[in-house]
Amino acid sequence: MDLLDWLGLFFGFQGDNVKNQRENLVLHLANSQMRLQPPPAAVDSLDSGILHRFQQKLLKNYTSWCSYLGKKSQVRLPKHHNPNRQRNELLYVCLYLLIWGEAANMRFAPECLCYIYHHMAMELNYILDDHIDENTGQLFVPSTCGQFGFLNNIVTPFYVTIKGEVGRSRNGTAPHSAWRNYDDINEYFWSRCFQRIKWPIDIRNI
Repeated sequence: MDLLDWLGLFFGFQGDNVKNQRENLVLHLANSQMRLQPPPAAVDSLDSGILHRFQQKLLKNYTSWCSYLGKKSQVRLPKHHNPNRQRNELLYVCLYLLIWGEAANMRFAPECLCYIYHHMAMELNYILDDHIDENTGQLFVPSTCGQFGFLNNIVTPFYVTIKGEVGRSRNGTAPHSAWRNYDDINEYFWSRCFQRIKWPIDIRNI
């Protein structure tokens, strides 16, 4: 079991998504490693700078979103000499890729993805810290844990909401005040999300 399998198991991602994102990640990192000049001495080891630059690029919107809302990023990396740094950085990268891989139409609401990632990264940190759930007295288990957990608890409710809004639009003939598009829904995740939306997301509060 690798890190992607581990995340898929804990956070309820689909197996095909795990396979696709593993290929996506390996190809991206390998291509970047091959372009390094001069070539690294240890050709069979990943250069830490490649992973860090990819992480910064991939999570750039999330970082900006946290800054705008005054929220502390849930990407917590040990200091450079810590042997767990690369593992943790890979976990945060893989988590985002897995969310994006199953996000479907939520990709049209990028700040919604930021909100989801923020809370799932928080739950990842609970796992890494061996956090005890105060409600159960047991080790913390993510809210999407279980087969198809992410699809059922996050993706499907969002899809059903969007489908309902499309129906209210009457093929675009209804006044805009009568329905919401992706931009309208995404707006909540720039401002009111932490006041109105719970975790896991209760889409009815949007």
